[in-house]
Amino acid sequence: MLRCKANASKSTVLFCDLANSTGLAEQLGPEAMHAVLNQFFALALDAVHRYEGTINQFLGDGFMALFGAPIAHEDHAWRAVLAAQELRLQLHAYNTGQDRPQGGDLTIRMGLNTGVVVVGAIGDNLRMDYTAVGDTTNVAARLEQEAASNQIICSQATHRLIAGYCTTRSLGTFNL
Repeated sequence: MLRCKANASKSTVLFCDLANSTGLAEQLGPEAMHAVLNQFFALALDAVHRYEGTINQFLGDGFMALFGAPIAHEDHAWRAVLAAQELRLQLHAYNTGQDRPQGGDLTIRMGLNTGVVVVGAIGDNLRMDYTAVGDTTNVAARLEQEAASNQIICSQATHRLIAGYCTTRSLGTFNL
C-alpha cells in the first residue's frame, strides 16, 4: 500500500550537480570518484545545514535541497542563496587544497526557484522518501541545467525575495 503524507508550503528549492563529473569519473576510476563524491556531499551538507535547509534527495552527482520546509523560515530564499554561495566558496577552497582530485577542479551548477511545493513522505514500509514535488522543483532543476560551471541561476520568484541583499545580473529569459 502506498502512503503519502504531504503538506503544501512556500519554499525555495536548490538543485546542484557537479558539472564535470563524467570526465572526472572516467579519469579517476570508480573508487576515487566515490571518495570525491563523498567529499562533495559532505561540503554540500555542511553548507545547506548551516542555513537550516534540508537535502532531501541525492541525485547521482548532485542533490536537491529545500529551504522553508520542513522547517519554516520567512527568509527561505535568502538562506538558499547563502547556502549556494557557501558551497561555491567551500568548493573553491577544496579545489585549491591538497585533497583536490587529480585531473581537474570540481565545478558545480546550481538552480534556485521559489514557490509552492508539496512536501512529505512518499512510499511504503519497504521504501520511504521525504520529497518535494511540483512545478517549483521542476523549474529549479531546469535552471540548474542551464547554469554554466560555478554559476548560480535563480528564477524571478527567488530574485524578487533576495533583490537588494546580493549582487545579481539578468541573464535574460530561458525556454524551460
